Amino acid sequence: MLFLLFIRPSISSIGLLETKTKLFIIALDSVSKSKKSTKNLKKTKSHFLKRSFQVVSTLYSIYWFSLPKFKINGKI
Repeated sequence: MLFLLFIRPSISSIGLLETKTKLFIIALDSVSKSKKSTKNLKKTKSHFLKRSFQVVSTLYSIYWFSLPKFKINGKI
């Protein structure tokens, strides 16, 4: 929540952030459930890493596009 205050995202990016956060929580939940069965553990870790990368890249892109754009010599 504190992160959202710093970057001041638009309403659409808040919805995107909530969606990615839900996916991240689902990935965390699937990793914790699969620890009981070691057969699918390697596959689940790979899935978790992919989801984690998607969440981080989404957060970075929201941060990047929310930064003010500076004009240099009249060009953005």
